[in-house]
Amino acid sequence: MSVASPYRRRYLQWGSAATLLAVLPQLSLAASTDTVRRLQGELWINDQPAQLGSPVKVGDVLRTGSDSSAQVVLGKDAYLLRAHTRLQLTPASDDGLVVGVLRLFSGGVLASFGRGNKTLRTPTLTAGIRGTGIYMETQPGGTYFCTCYGQVELTDLQGNRRWISSAHHQSVLSDQGMQDATLLNHTDHELIELDALQGRTPPFVAKPS
Repeated sequence: MSVASPYRRRYLQWGSAATLLAVLPQLSLAASTDTVRRLQGELWINDQPAQLGSPVKVGDVLRTGSDSSAQVVLGKDAYLLRAHTRLQLTPASDDGLVVGVLRLFSGGVLASFGRGNKTLRTPTLTAGIRGTGIYMETQPGGTYFCTCYGQVELTDLQGNRRWISSAHHQSVLSDQGMQDATLLNHTDHELIELDALQGRTPPFVAKPS
């Protein structure tokens, strides 16, 4: 089954990733505030127009317009929202100060998470994660989900479960069951940049000797 997508396909670019590593000190902003770090096009936070530098907090609902993308930092996590995305940052039930559940209603989001348990929900898939890099995107009748690195437990609407431990991109498409899928709509370059915002480096990047 082919994977339909409203977005342009992007592929890994190891040469570009290597180039990016050379400028990581400039990209690593030591996220001391929770804000919109980059914005192309339109972004709304709780249905209010947002701009570069707008504050983001636990409990917010983020929504992007057409031909839009937004890079957001919140706590130990960093997000890149694609066009036509609606994402709710639901607080954890214990203290309400950190995100416990991410609800993706539409669109796609690439995310780099710090330590701590989180649950990711789309209309057709639930993922339990801890300190992971992921990309998820809603599809007609299903969800595309990539474990870019780390460990994830996936559960679909039929109760099918799948445990994934990935060092470098392992993707599935959930529509009828969970089928293996190819890399879609996200790159190493983008993930490296997100991790750099939190002073991290993805584990698949070779460390300087």
